[in-house]
Amino acid sequence: MKYINKIKNSVLNFIQAENLTSPGDRILLSVSGGQDSVCMLDIIYNLRKKLNIDIAIGHINHQLRGEESERDEEFVRTLSKRYDIPVHIETIDVASYAKKNRKNIEEAGRIIRYQYLKKIAQANKLNKVATAHTAQDRIEWLFLALMRGSGAGGLSGMRPKTDFNGITVIKPLLSLFRDDTYHYLKETGLEFRVDKSNYDLSIDRNYIREMIIPLLKKRFSPTVFENILRSIELIGEDDDYLNARADTFLSTNSEKSPFGFIFRVEHLNDLKKTILTRVIRLACKRLGTIYPPSMDN
Repeated sequence: MKYINKIKNSVLNFIQAENLTSPGDRILLSVSGGQDSVCMLDIIYNLRKKLNIDIAIGHINHQLRGEESERDEEFVRTLSKRYDIPVHIETIDVASYAKKNRKNIEEAGRIIRYQYLKKIAQANKLNKVATAHTAQDRIEWLFLALMRGSGAGGLSGMRPKTDFNGITVIKPLLSLFRDDTYHYLKETGLEFRVDKSNYDLSIDRNYIREMIIPLLKKRFSPTVFENILRSIELIGEDDDYLNARADTFLSTNSEKSPFGFIFRVEHLNDLKKTILTRVIRLACKRLGTIYPPSMDN
């Protein structure tokens, strides 16, 4: 019980420190049925009165694993009954979407997931979406971003609170590692679903999780991850500053027209590339582009 309370308090302190929720929030919890999302569901359920929030479950059936996907969905329905909270489920053919839009399955799944979680939230008057990403996810993301040659925006990905095309997405478990969520479920006796595709080492992220992360832990001790997370935070602070500069430039050096933003060429020529790319990205976002151009391109 002591360990369970320690984990709950860690999440509560993180939520309060990052100002992730406000009294009266109605939050859609993205629950796949896996280890981290079941942990999030149980913790947020137990904190809901203290935070003065209402919660519901959102589940996206990607139709990627045949009967296993159907069992995941049924498991999530069972969770909603156990906790006596509403569940909203969407079934999407992610493989067809990926093929049609020339994206890999993981990227297609992420895009679809956020689009439909937003759709569910708005249809049910829920003002925030919560995902179960952990500190380990942030580290995995950093390695993927490094291999893509990403800039500060990519390297500092997985912020505690972000805006996704008009809806706030929060990540309340970023103070925890996967070991924490596993032991929490073990202590509470809660079951979860296992997605065997997470162990497919042909997928870069899985390789990082199963091969590189354990190697770093063995060679440098677990404290290395605290240092990596600190670097992610510092990069994020730099990225926030540059984004603020871009916002100021867009507000003071452009005019909005029915066709977009109008700039003086000489003003753009004076900008450093790191600010210019952010100005273009921010302008696209304000024009309603769903996925603004990456700063890496």
